[in-house]
Amino acid sequence: MHFRFQDPKVWAAYAGTTSLSGLDPSTVKAGIAQIITHPSYNADTADFDVAVLELASPMAFNKYIQPVCLPGAGHHFPAGKKCLISGWGEQPQKKTLQKATVELLDQVLCSSLYSYALTDRMVCAGYLEGKIDSCQGDSGGPLVCEEPSGKFFLAGIVSWGIGCAEARRPGVYARVTKLRDWILDAVSASPAFTALTLPESSSSTNSSSATTEGISNSITSTPRAFSTISSTPSTSKPVTTARPQGIVLLQWSISLTSFNGQDRHDF
Repeated sequence: MHFRFQDPKVWAAYAGTTSLSGLDPSTVKAGIAQIITHPSYNADTADFDVAVLELASPMAFNKYIQPVCLPGAGHHFPAGKKCLISGWGEQPQKKTLQKATVELLDQVLCSSLYSYALTDRMVCAGYLEGKIDSCQGDSGGPLVCEEPSGKFFLAGIVSWGIGCAEARRPGVYARVTKLRDWILDAVSASPAFTALTLPESSSSTNSSSATTEGISNSITSTPRAFSTISSTPSTSKPVTTARPQGIVLLQWSISLTSFNGQDRHDF
């Protein structure tokens, strides 16, 4: 990540809006207190592509700002499951948050499409025929899956791909179940942390919601905030995509963001 984007002062988190301008009356804006990057992040392979952002002030849930559940380490998201992605992406004419349904793909199959470059911290979603995908400008964004309980769980974070919506080139996402323990460790290590209790697994434990206007990623917790926002703007490799996202804990906002410092980069 370029040094400029490691400075919390150049970032801000917006919630409660589906407008790219952030001018909706329901919009809540928060500064970023600190950025915690994964120590094992690999810029060449995009492995461990996640960072946690601590909000400078608490962010309360309301009608427009609701949480998504952080999955347990053993939470199973099967291949073929239909999930949702959202973002403003590479459509400058679109000023309203977009969403789309994608399908989780078999890990071995997807790895073969990318010359076996995938690691256990990655998961693919999309369609073999292409046409629907996240794209540049969506970096760090959420891949959320609804369980039978009606709760939404954060399965992935927009990370990389080749092109956008191309056949046999599905989007690649950071796999949250493999990064969950580090996320919780990063949050608990902050002086702002007071208490955070998350069940080990199950789709019936945490509360979350998504609306037709878009998805707000958050995890309930106690005072202080951590939140996830999109990955940093691209300075090179403009063809691939990483996508915007976030987890917001009540007064903790765990901000899960793709960390590749490029907007969904190519390999």
